[in-house]
Amino acid sequence: MSRFAIATRILSFLLIALSAVSNATCAPRSNSDQADQPVKGDGIIDRVIVTGSEPVFRADGYTFRVTSTTEMRFSRGLQSLSEVGTNTWARFEGTRDDSGAIVATKAAFARLKLPKSKPDSDAVQVTTFPPGSKVDGYKGFSTDPNAFPQDDHGGWCGWYDVTNNPTEQEHIRSLGMKLVPQYQRDLPANDPAKIPFRFYVIEERETRSAIFCANGLVLFQ
Repeated sequence: MSRFAIATRILSFLLIALSAVSNATCAPRSNSDQADQPVKGDGIIDRVIVTGSEPVFRADGYTFRVTSTTEMRFSRGLQSLSEVGTNTWARFEGTRDDSGAIVATKAAFARLKLPKSKPDSDAVQVTTFPPGSKVDGYKGFSTDPNAFPQDDHGGWCGWYDVTNNPTEQEHIRSLGMKLVPQYQRDLPANDPAKIPFRFYVIEERETRSAIFCANGLVLFQ
């Protein structure tokens, strides 16, 4: 199987899995689940499923419901449940109801603390790939043969040769963007919470990366 076929298959499986989660408000509990067994989770709310006095959110892969009996805490500028939405951090615990959703007994919400920064001019998805195209974990995309030091080739957050195949690149980019949560795609470009996702197919068979590399850069071999 070709590298392109493998990358496409992996992305397709991820897309199917993400779509299943995105389109479901909750998953039915299996017979082996215990109704009284506590469930905990924490993460960024990526979807508001139900609004109102007893809203339903999705975070950390869970669907959880806040009720009138939920013990709630708000911090980092939040004061009420009406201010909670996507891109809000949540920590919750509770038990599952018959539909599989978590009925929260406790829930804490906080605004994300984001650094003040200007949009990165290098964090732009490129769609044309002339010979000699490269992408660097820090500095982004370039066609200049002298843009990146040779010693950085393949290193931590180093640079890699980009595949000169626009059809392949566009296919991977299109599939990759479908995996990005809708609320992220809807954020304006100047929002500090916006992640500038870019997807590239590279020539290398082995890559090294780290959490401090370029924000939103995704490479496929």
